[in-house]
Amino acid sequence: MQSVIGRYTIDSMVVAMTDGLVVASVGNKNPEYDAAYYSSVFEGKSAQPEQGILLIPLKHRRVPLVGIARTRDTIPEETTFIIAKEMQSVFEPNC
Repeated sequence: MQSVIGRYTIDSMVVAMTDGLVVASVGNKNPEYDAAYYSSVFEGKSAQPEQGILLIPLKHRRVPLVGIARTRDTIPEETTFIIAKEMQSVFEPNC
């Protein structure tokens, strides 16, 4: 995960289940908060994420996951798709 976020202007990444359980984290001091809060945002149960938060849909063995990236920069949508593909390969290397 560190090598993926290191290629982009991402400060931290949390990967969580959609119920808020942390699966993996790098660079985040409070991954449990981000996982709990932003997984509900991802599921549409609360407001859209604020500036600097990027929610990335992922899967592992058909289980939906959410990548929660913190960044100080705006990341273009097409780059978000590339990040999602690279993060997916961390969890499903044979895809």
